[in-house]
Amino acid sequence: MQSLSGLLTKARQVAPPLASLLAGALVGAVAWSGHTLTIPISLVFCFGLRLAPGPLCRFLLCTAYFGGATWTMLPGAAVFYGSEFNPGGIFWMWVGFAILMGAPWALLCSPSPRRLAWAIPTCFVLTSIPPIALASVANPLTSAGVLMPRTSWFGLVATIGLATFMALRPLYGLLVWFVLFNIAYLTYRPAPSHPNWQGIDTEFEGAGINLPDPLSEYRNAQFIQRTALASQANVVVFPETSVHRWNSSTDLFWGPQLRLLQQQGKTLLIGADVSIPGGTAYKNVVIIRGQAATGQFQQRVPLPVAMWKPGAPDSVPLNLNGPGTVQVGHERAAILVCYEQLLVWPVLTSMAERPSILVGVANDYWAKDTIIPAIQHSCLEAWARLFNIPLVKAVNT
Repeated sequence: MQSLSGLLTKARQVAPPLASLLAGALVGAVAWSGHTLTIPISLVFCFGLRLAPGPLCRFLLCTAYFGGATWTMLPGAAVFYGSEFNPGGIFWMWVGFAILMGAPWALLCSPSPRRLAWAIPTCFVLTSIPPIALASVANPLTSAGVLMPRTSWFGLVATIGLATFMALRPLYGLLVWFVLFNIAYLTYRPAPSHPNWQGIDTEFEGAGINLPDPLSEYRNAQFIQRTALASQANVVVFPETSVHRWNSSTDLFWGPQLRLLQQQGKTLLIGADVSIPGGTAYKNVVIIRGQAATGQFQQRVPLPVAMWKPGAPDSVPLNLNGPGTVQVGHERAAILVCYEQLLVWPVLTSMAERPSILVGVANDYWAKDTIIPAIQHSCLEAWARLFNIPLVKAVNT
């Protein structure tokens, strides 16, 4: 009897932490499964903050939520790093990111209604601005574009209010969330496209962190040029790093085709790398050439560890103070490059510049067999719906 009693006691001790861990992972994985309509499920995470019985349970709930939302980085990293893939290192990096992203929520929140009333809005702010925002993917604030389309900044504030209400009044909050979720499901419409802009998806694949094959680069350039000339759109968008290195020689090589495109009144937006003089570091940019504009747009938040590597000679630099939009003809385009599509900070700073179109470019060859491209699309869709602007995207797989 004493043995049975001891087992029951241990079970009662283990059950709450285990339930918190499983619940957080389930909510994160389902919410960020690559479907736009499932993103609002992430707000259930805030609902759970009130129910978690103690600090350990809150920590497990928060960490598991972000771990469940980002588990696809594990198989993707194996492709990205190729022969240099270290399973143990990637696993602990994934765990570390989950802890980092969940820490503000776990540390600031508690079952106390008075504390939750300020802690949840504070967590939304902290995870939406640097430095935490640089790693804060799977942000429940993205739900605003699904639950409250066309409401712009008001929708963001209202979503924070809904999340707080769900924590303060769990039953009533969940009921309000359920009603809004069903309305969103029944009335859902994809973000509009732009009649004069076209995004071209490619299948250039990739070569991990190794240099690409020059012959493949040449064939890719020919494909881009042919496709752009054949397009009926005035502005044609190609994915991130469609050109490995863009320099003065590249401009000369592309010159005849670019002049033909200008004669047709067309403009190209092409993802490319631009070397930084004096080393192997480079900028991840979108090259703009054509009738409507000439220049380049630099990515502001490269992928940490893989691209942004502080102190490393080949690091892609942060560009937090860079512009969030660029003028292309009559449109002001907010451009989000790959990883930025999963964050809140680049979106908010871009939308503050009042763009008229949202452009997403990504190179997802390393994630083609995962749901990461679908998650990126769902985020872009949500933001375009929230601010009621057309969406154009181009992805390489």
